Amino acid sequence: MSEPRTLSRRGALLGAAALSLGAAVAGASAAPVSDPVFAAIATFRAKRAAFNAVIKEQGEYEERCTARGVSFCAPSPEGDEIEERYNAACDADADAWWDFLNTTPTTRAGLLAYLDMLTEKDGYSGGPLADDEAMGAICGAIRGFVMGGDHA
Repeated sequence: MSEPRTLSRRGALLGAAALSLGAAVAGASAAPVSDPVFAAIATFRAKRAAFNAVIKEQGEYEERCTARGVSFCAPSPEGDEIEERYNAACDADADAWWDFLNTTPTTRAGLLAYLDMLTEKDGYSGGPLADDEAMGAICGAIRGFVMGGDHA
């Protein structure tokens, strides 16, 4: 039968160091990344979802009108209300898109999220306002990141 092992001072110090390093790494990975681009992306996605919901509602309204043999362009309180919500949602979507485009990422993760957003279905190639002005905003945001200095 072997004798119980005792913990040496060296072993205790190494164990404590490993625990503190593990806690630091876990804490660092759990810490939220502070980059304004993530909020801009979330806002744009929320505004786009709201806009898509109104577009769907408008399509359903048009189908109901067509089924009744009525032009969906004919004035009606319901049609007017949907058109007002459509215009407001469209404006909010475009504003959120421009806010996103003009947001300079402050971290590498933010820059990657920015670039990923541009390549998504609702991003630059399939999104609103894909023109020279938008490309200028994109380049300005990327340039701002590059010139901004130290990036986490």
